[in-house]
Amino acid sequence: MYIINFFQYFGDNATSSSSYAPFGLFAQFDRYEKQLWMEQNWTVAIYWVAAYLLFIYFGQEYMKNRKPFELKTPMTLWNGLLALFSITACFTTIPEMYTILVGPQGWHKSVCAPW
Repeated sequence: MYIINFFQYFGDNATSSSSYAPFGLFAQFDRYEKQLWMEQNWTVAIYWVAAYLLFIYFGQEYMKNRKPFELKTPMTLWNGLLALFSITACFTTIPEMYTILVGPQGWHKSVCAPW
């Protein structure tokens, strides 16, 4: 199986997370270590997807003849936290994309990978 080495293609400066890290979120993030872990443990995702599908199926069977839960407050809290996370992710991603798009390879670097 051919795995693209992201860091060989884009180089060490693939992102500017060291220069732009809101709240210091990515200051100690080791990209090489995480890539290696993902390459060695890619099957873990398959187990999580299988568990999720089983949970959905058996959860529906379990709740079929039961009274629905009252989830208005937890769902409101969830949606608020999800919106906050999305806004933070947006403010983190926009400078990164801008840096890549105005760079030497621009759009091509942001979309294409070598084959």
